[in-house]
Amino acid sequence: MQSEKYKISVILEKLGLHNRPETFKGEDVTIDIRLNSSWIEYRDNWNGTMLISIKGYQIILTDEYVKAMKSKGNHPLAQVYPKFLERRNSVEEKCRKIQSESNYLLNTRAGDYFMRFNDDYEVLNCVVPKAGSHIWAIKFASMLGYEGKLKYSKFNLFEYLSPPLDTARRVQTYTKFFVYRHPFERLVSGYCSKFSGNNFYLAARYAKDIITVNYLEDKSKAQMSLDEQEIKKQEQRIKLRGRDLNITFLEFVTWVASFLDRDMLKKLNPHWSPITQLCNPCMSNYDILIDHDFIAEESQILVDYLQKNNESNIPIYFEKYPRTATREKCNEYFRDIPHNLREKLHQIFLNDFILYGYTYNGDSQDYACSEGTPT
Repeated sequence: MQSEKYKISVILEKLGLHNRPETFKGEDVTIDIRLNSSWIEYRDNWNGTMLISIKGYQIILTDEYVKAMKSKGNHPLAQVYPKFLERRNSVEEKCRKIQSESNYLLNTRAGDYFMRFNDDYEVLNCVVPKAGSHIWAIKFASMLGYEGKLKYSKFNLFEYLSPPLDTARRVQTYTKFFVYRHPFERLVSGYCSKFSGNNFYLAARYAKDIITVNYLEDKSKAQMSLDEQEIKKQEQRIKLRGRDLNITFLEFVTWVASFLDRDMLKKLNPHWSPITQLCNPCMSNYDILIDHDFIAEESQILVDYLQKNNESNIPIYFEKYPRTATREKCNEYFRDIPHNLREKLHQIFLNDFILYGYTYNGDSQDYACSEGTPT
């Protein structure tokens, strides 16, 4: 990736943004600009560093520029529910440790694709599949008066982040939040919703690759002397199993773990991607982190706040559900997963375990899905 130094006034002119009223004014500091992909990004780091990508360029603003441009205190909800502030501070501290000890930032992809916002309520949500995202989508639809009409194909009623300068304004001023959940619980939930029951879309899409990873690629590596007849037999098995779509949980997690071996973590489906890869919490200064273990109570606090500021009279309630059954179900699914495979899965979700205080019980067959220790 090439990098050059520019004055911000020069680069804004290059991008045709120097005459836009929303453009940053009165600042002329040195920044890095790097040729990047075509998508649009905006990042707000815990130490004040911001990044905007416009028309295929990344602009990394210096701390001095950012400090002059914004000063943001704690979110008002921190006074109502101190755990929100405690979690945010805890994640920021752990992020500094992660960033100093690894190439964490180099291994995360932009999360803007998974951001959605609403201007009426001035809220921005990073979507984490299998962590209450569908529940929140329904509640948002209700808040906007679309009760019973929500379809995922019509998310324009709760829009995804788009224009870069509007994005900068929203990220800087709106309430930003996401819901986090135990990584192994998300894996179990993703498997149950996408590879069992009547939902066969992802099963049909990934079945061949899953069966190939489980029954052909490993054998080929371990037994380079496989004869042609054996290979054809395995290929036929893959074809038949892929058509049947009867993928087991062991086959599923073996396939997910193979993304680590194949150096393809950035290609994981969002339903079983690490939250650090979807939302980049170490580079986005989120106001509210909701623990999925307490999603009903904490989501209600946030919704009440948003509605109060919006003067909305639409009653929105989050229903509570038993946590014990969900945790026990996760432990049951992981009970027969080999230790070495659980180690690979833990490695994939390592930063999620660290940031959100989940203890990894690698040696326990019965309690793989341990309780978190949210601050």
